[in-house]
Amino acid sequence: MACSHCQEPIRGHHHGSGIGTTPTNPPSFCHKCGKPYPWVERNLAVGAALIEEMQGLTDSEKEALTKSLGDLVRDVPATEVAVVRFKKFLPKVGTAAYAAFKDVMISVATDEVKKKLFGL
Repeated sequence: MACSHCQEPIRGHHHGSGIGTTPTNPPSFCHKCGKPYPWVERNLAVGAALIEEMQGLTDSEKEALTKSLGDLVRDVPATEVAVVRFKKFLPKVGTAAYAAFKDVMISVATDEVKKKLFGL
């Protein structure tokens, strides 16, 4: 119902009443402080863990991908660099790791990133 960082109410329409309601199409970031909401933070942490487990990548490639994760979930100038970086390295990780990473990122990546990375 509120940002865990600044306590600003989360914008959006809520279905239901009382405890446990969730906004439809919840935003990814707080409109006041700009920090990611918990559901985005969790998916980014899972994405980082998946990258760490990916075989076929060097440690420096894993580090570059992990640093670029945040640029896939918002439209910033570095988003295009992150897309290019992921397109370059993801083919090296195998189909199972790619599929797992795709499943995690589909829920938090911007529509433009989904289209560019996964053809959605």
